Amino acid sequence: MKRKYFTPSENWVLEDRIALSHGHAGIAAEVAPSLASIAGLSGTVHGTATSRLTLLPGAGQTVSLSGSSKFPQVGLVKVTGTLGGNPSLPPSPNGTQGTLTLIGPKSLGSLTLGLNGPTTNLAPTTPTTSHDTFTVLSGTGLLGGYDGVTGTADLTLSVRIAKHGVVGHGPFTLVLTIG
Repeated sequence: MKRKYFTPSENWVLEDRIALSHGHAGIAAEVAPSLASIAGLSGTVHGTATSRLTLLPGAGQTVSLSGSSKFPQVGLVKVTGTLGGNPSLPPSPNGTQGTLTLIGPKSLGSLTLGLNGPTTNLAPTTPTTSHDTFTVLSGTGLLGGYDGVTGTADLTLSVRIAKHGVVGHGPFTLVLTIG
């Protein structure tokens, strides 16, 4: 006798809603989203960084990130964002700041993270890692309701600037740890 097995087509998060086991019929309680479902977005992302330099003394730098990774618990996640800073001045009270957007599968939604870290070179010619922190600013879909959740983001950059150029390209690695 051949057995049939059920294989779900998507990763469903059921912990966010519960039904009361007894009491008033037809009443259900909605539970705040569990950190476990967002923790599936902890992992490593690889992609391309585009750094823009300003040749004026004391001017800032920006870097645009675009990458993706397959996270075991949620599937393919795309990451885009822009960071800015000014490493040419004495340590800035603002440091490195920017936003990152994580876009998960259609059924999951997206998260926008506000990233903050120490002042760092956003156009390094040798691999340089900055240890930053982030706060979830907003979310959509199943990732809505996580505003204020924090974590760490370790960003490793290495870009190649053309001689006398102001734009550089290179790889980045971003290690996200939520919670």
